[in-house]
Amino acid sequence: MKEFAIPMSEDARQKKGARLRRLCSACSVLTVTFAVSAVLMLLAVLGAVIAAEFVHDASRLCFILAGAFGGGTVCFVALTVLFERLSSATDARTLDYFERCDGEESFFVGDGTLASFRETGMLIHGEKRELFVPYADIGFYSVCTRRRPREKGEWFVVFGIPARYFSKAQKDAPPLYVQTELKPRLTRALEAHSIALRGEKAEEGSKKAKFGLEKKFYLPNRKKRKSALLFLAGGGVMLAAGVAVIWFQQAVGSALIVLGALLAARAVVGLLRARALFAVYREGIFWRESEGRDSVFLKWGELLRLRRDEENGLPVIIAELPYGTYHFPRAAGAFEFLEEHHGEDVACGN
Repeated sequence: MKEFAIPMSEDARQKKGARLRRLCSACSVLTVTFAVSAVLMLLAVLGAVIAAEFVHDASRLCFILAGAFGGGTVCFVALTVLFERLSSATDARTLDYFERCDGEESFFVGDGTLASFRETGMLIHGEKRELFVPYADIGFYSVCTRRRPREKGEWFVVFGIPARYFSKAQKDAPPLYVQTELKPRLTRALEAHSIALRGEKAEEGSKKAKFGLEKKFYLPNRKKRKSALLFLAGGGVMLAAGVAVIWFQQAVGSALIVLGALLAARAVVGLLRARALFAVYREGIFWRESEGRDSVFLKWGELLRLRRDEENGLPVIIAELPYGTYHFPRAAGAFEFLEEHHGEDVACGN
């Protein structure tokens, strides 16, 4: 990652930081603006095609406008993708800039909270509070967050800090975990303070390795399925209306058919995805929410234990890791499959 230069004076640093914040905001605003413009252009294409049917004298102009709006749609979609990537890169570089303004061995571990390496321990500090934790009391873990069943993922370092440093906690209270992105500057800081990371190493495994699926278990989302069925019915009605109208108004009927087909297709996709997925692979376990927005893949080497339990009267599978736990809704037969086929890989408890 290319770094922003840090000015020598504190005043210049603050001014540059303010400019970078404005740049990040501008990139975000432009991304949203281009996305909205792309949608408006697409609607304009549809409006021009419909207008061509009703205004016969200007039909040629309407079709020319439809082509222009179509080209505009493509351009705005491309600009949306471009500025979305630019916004992500700028945000990352700006955060790195503010970290380095605090120190070459400082890293964000939360909103406005920095962890700074010191000679004998780590200083956790923000605007209102700071605390010092000796290295001997901190657990350092290398973690790869995978959203898909594949080797590639995002690398982080997780710091496990005893709860007593944050509040008057009981002796058996679990540690509090904070994380920061694994970057070369952090690796150098860990090496400089002779800190060894536990967990998976970044160089392990091939990013192109294909994981082997063993079994899938589905949990239906009834609410999402009902909503998808309603949209499917609406799309079917629009298709039927379009077929009936096309004999009298070709443009209107065609537009209804296109919109009905799009709505029906979206409903079918929603219907197929209206279920959560728990899958077992040779390399680990995979969980995906029914909305498809949240997913995680855990390799066998990360897991300490899998056990089954009940929460709020619902069956769950609890995955215990050195740096925390995951709670997955338990599909029928999933835990039994794990016990039968992966009892040696993970100590599966009841």
